Amino acid sequence: MKHLFFKKGLASLALLAALSAHATNGDNLIGYGPISQAMGGSGVAMGMGPESILKNPALIQTPNQFEFLFSGTYFSPTVTSGFQGGSQQTSKANTFLIPSVAFINKINDQYSFGLGAYGVSGLGVDYRGADANSGLSKMSTSLSLMKFAPSLAYSNENLKVGASLAIMYGTLAISYDRAPNTSVGSESPGKSETLGYGVDLGVAYQLNDF
Repeated sequence: MKHLFFKKGLASLALLAALSAHATNGDNLIGYGPISQAMGGSGVAMGMGPESILKNPALIQTPNQFEFLFSGTYFSPTVTSGFQGGSQQTSKANTFLIPSVAFINKINDQYSFGLGAYGVSGLGVDYRGADANSGLSKMSTSLSLMKFAPSLAYSNENLKVGASLAIMYGTLAISYDRAPNTSVGSESPGKSETLGYGVDLGVAYQLNDF
């Protein structure tokens, strides 16, 4: 009971820490899930339950029959832009909610199955209210990336191997004003969508306590 309470307390602290950490690596969040984010994106060599689906699918083993994860990242960046001789502008787009949901199910003592749907990016800019002399053409963008990953892991004593089918879904919408303060008006190519596929392979081996 004490061990279970400690794990719940640790997960709660990790969630609070994750909400205050808004670090990204390019367009991708530094971590997926509260534990991984609170630890700076680590998790390749450490089992984190359903969060391991994206980190290392070999580690989705669980002592329980079933584990479920639902979390959300509140991403609130401050984005500014400008050029030499022009005025600096701040984007009005500063609130993004990025969800994650996943579960792992213990099939037997050797096999485990997992399925995750993770928001790996959600951001954009809104300069529609920017000054005409800013050179930003009243640009507005919205990017969203989701990764779906059915996974299967096998464990045999100290050796663990796993694989995930990575399905990436992305959307991007852009609008801009080709010639501000003229009759040309705003142009919007509309929202683009795409699907990508891949495979993530993972392996872990425990040698005594290492």
